[in-house]
Amino acid sequence: MKLAIVVLAALAGVASAEPTEAERLYTEGQKAYDAERYADAIAQWTQSYELSHLPALVFNIGQAYRHHGDCAKAVDAYKKFVALDPKSAERGTAEGFITELSPCPAEAPAPPPAVTAPPPSKQTPEGHEPIADTGRGKRIAGIAIAAGGLAIAATGLYFGAEAASLGDEVRKACATGCAYPAIRDKDEAGRRDETIQWILYGASAATLVTGGVLYVLGSRKPSPVAVAPHGNGAVVTLLGRF
Repeated sequence: MKLAIVVLAALAGVASAEPTEAERLYTEGQKAYDAERYADAIAQWTQSYELSHLPALVFNIGQAYRHHGDCAKAVDAYKKFVALDPKSAERGTAEGFITELSPCPAEAPAPPPAVTAPPPSKQTPEGHEPIADTGRGKRIAGIAIAAGGLAIAATGLYFGAEAASLGDEVRKACATGCAYPAIRDKDEAGRRDETIQWILYGASAATLVTGGVLYVLGSRKPSPVAVAPHGNGAVVTLLGRF
């Protein structure tokens, strides 16, 4: 299901003679996008952008190309959006898609003219979008970092066991009285191992938290932003799937 939060934003530079047609084209494109008719959405939003020149429409076009399965055109649209509006709040999202989609897979050779190619499918047989999961890299990094945190914790356990062993030896040696110089080396080594143990536990906890955060971030789907030309400004719509 798609939910929209509408925010009004005054954007200068939209020609006063064009907004009505630009808004109509945007609305038609939004209907097509919601119905997953991404080719139609691209066509309508492209015409709307040609009239309104609102950079955020280029981001919308990139979103439609991405869902449509056209990696190269999606990346081109995101790059154009960043160049047109480098201060946009959605710049980071666009650059994230550019990084995660690039390099795009090479296109398959065109079939012979006599063979009619089947229409492109919007989804794979499993029902997923053909574009690769954009958060996969973050999830893999999160798992790898968390695994490193567990390894650090295991090393901490080793030093903790060494410290406990040396402590037992010191206590046994001094059970009936002892001279400190005789057990100094073991006592200092045990204290050092205990300190290393707690340092490693702290590093392990921090690493596990970092890995967990990356995994959670990689599991989220960025919400597309939509901008509709309206009067002398625009309507900004944030869309999310829940």
